[in-house]
This record gives sequence, C-alpha cells and structure tokens, in this order.
Amino acid sequence: MKKLFNYSFILFLDKGLAFALPLSILFITNNNTLYANLEAALALSVILIPFLDFGIKYYVGYCYKQEGEKCFNRFNRLLITLSFISLIVAIPLFLLSELFFIFVLAILRSVHINLYQYGQIEGRLTEHLISPILINLAASFCALIMTLIIYYSGGSDKYTLLSFFIISPMLFLFLNVRRFQLCSLFKFDYHHAIQFITKCLIFSAPAIFNTLLVVGFANLTKIYVLENFGELEMVQYSFVFRLAMVIQMCHMAVSGYTCKFFLLSNDLRKMTSYYIIYMVALFLVTLSITVAVYILSDLVIYELLHFDLLLVMAFAYTLFWCFSSFFDFIYVRINKTKLMLVNSFVFFFTYILYYLFFGVMSPVSAAVGLFVSSVFMFMSNLILLWFNRKEIIV
Repeated sequence: MKKLFNYSFILFLDKGLAFALPLSILFITNNNTLYANLEAALALSVILIPFLDFGIKYYVGYCYKQEGEKCFNRFNRLLITLSFISLIVAIPLFLLSELFFIFVLAILRSVHINLYQYGQIEGRLTEHLISPILINLAASFCALIMTLIIYYSGGSDKYTLLSFFIISPMLFLFLNVRRFQLCSLFKFDYHHAIQFITKCLIFSAPAIFNTLLVVGFANLTKIYVLENFGELEMVQYSFVFRLAMVIQMCHMAVSGYTCKFFLLSNDLRKMTSYYIIYMVALFLVTLSITVAVYILSDLVIYELLHFDLLLVMAFAYTLFWCFSSFFDFIYVRINKTKLMLVNSFVFFFTYILYYLFFGVMSPVSAAVGLFVSSVFMFMSNLILLWFNRKEIIV
C-alpha cells in the first residue's frame, strides 16, 4: 500500500499538471482561439500516437512475458528511430505552410507521449515506476516556463504554442538516446528489423484500431464541436472533458500499478476481486468529483465551471471507458488483441447508429452518444471475457 500511495501521489502530480497546463494557457492569455488550437492539437495527437509507435506499447508487454528484460533493447532502438523519423517529417511541414501547423504540434505531442508511455511500461515491468514520471514532470515544468517566456516576451500565438509542445519530446529523446551511441542506432540488420516490425504490427494492429475507433473518435468530437457549434462551445466541451481527466488519473494509478499482476497472475478469483474493488472505488471517485463540481459551481464564479448534463455525460462516458480499457491487459496476456477490435467496433457503430437515429444537435448530444457507446463497449468486453475465461489462467 505504501508503494501504491507513493506511485499514486507522483502520478497524480504528473497527471494534475497535464490537466492544468492547457487550462493555465487559457487563464493566463484569456485567448479562446489559442486554447481551442491547443485542444485541437491534443485531440489530433491522440489519433497519431498509435500510428507513430507501430504498436510498440502493446507488443512489449507480451514479449516481456515471453523473454523477460532482454526484449527492451530492441524496443528502445526501434522507438528512438521512429521518433527521429517523425521529427524529420515535422520540420518541413512546419516550414512549408501554416495549414500544417496543428498537424506539426500533434506530431510533437505524439513523439512525447509515445516515449513517455513506453518508459512507464518498461518501468512498471522492471519495478521502476516513478523514474519516467519524474522525467515527465520536469519536462512539463520546462514547457510551462518556456511558454510563459515566449508569451510575455511578445511572441505570436504560433510560437507560444510551439514552445508548449516542443520541449517535452526533445527532453525524452535526449535521455533515451544517451543509452546508445548515436551511430549505432541506425545500424540495422534490416531483415530481422523488418521481421520484428511486422510481428509488432500484426500483434498490435487490433489495439491500434481500437485506439483510433474509441479514443481517437471521441477526441474527434472536439473538432466536430468546433466546426459545427463554434469556438466558445468547443472551449466549454474541452473544459468539461479535461475535468474528467481526474477520473482517468485514478484509473491510470490503479491500472499502472497492477499491470504486472494482471499480465502474469494465474489467480482468476483474485483478479476478479481486484477488478470489482477497482470498479467500486472508481465509481465513488467519479461521484465525489461530480458532487464537488456541483458545490463549487455555486461557490466559484467562473463561466466554464457549472454543473449540467454535459458534465454528467462526460463523466459517465469517462467512467465506462476506464472500466473497459482496464481489460486491455487481459487481451495482451492471452495473445488475443484482436478482441479489442471487436469492442472498438461495438463502440464505433453504436455511435454511428446514435448519430443516424438522433443526430448530434449540440455538444450535449455529442457527449450522450459517447456515453451510450461506452456502455455498449463495456458490455461487449464482459461478454468476450466470459467466453475466454479459461484461457486467462493458462
């Protein structure tokens, strides 16, 4: 419990900073356009993240179960190479046209998150959980300081946003490159490298599509709201979902800490008990945050902070998304990541049917669609795990 508390405290500090940084840009600049562009870049990066890491984050857990720590060297080398290629692509896009600016920011964000999340996975499996989080905290503080310097020195919105996104990937890439001699990074046995990448993609393809169809699609609703209902509605919509990140923080703390247990344990009864405890705890957290917002909305006068149906639906969607995403460990351990794709199609087509029958007439109805889809996805997970329960303890 002491280890869980220490890990959770550092993780909450990190996720709290990730939650607060975009909002700090809004509060400091009072510039809705700047904030809307920042949220658009963050939303687009969610779609790019699984593409730019070739499914490494999913395959490494399976390979660790088979090979142990010796698998990390290959993954480190591949991820650094992919990060360099991504940045090389981003540079000419930045210089080429203003039209690609949001896309460039999304690439920078994707490189950062891929390096960070891989570091977290490696840390969980090697019992070094806190080190990558501390690095990310340092990167976040540096990004905030640089952004404020650029803003207060009279920099344009473009360079203010660039300074916000560029520090973190550069720091993570520098620290990862230090593990290798730079010239050795690009000395590939191309035949074996291509074989390894192919295995990685085949194993992870369902998980990649799952991310695109669920998380990516949910983030695209922010851009849809911006295009169809205006900047102010998008700011409110993004603000509410940013509040819901507090629920995700709690989910990530528990799922990250128990990752190794769910990958390696053969005690199905204990796994089930832990998951039920997790569900109850996360529901109580969600309820507490909802009540807190309800109380604060009467005490604090702020135009974006108020209790309404949009907030309730965003919180409910996030809760059921967390319930579902916890099962990803199980699909990885039984080498059936394709089952993730079944769940993501359930989510995606439920939303499409909702759109065809009811339409998306407001940001609230967009959030309702996400909630309904997440409930169906959760039920799909339960059904699939029931039919595959015997393989979990093999």
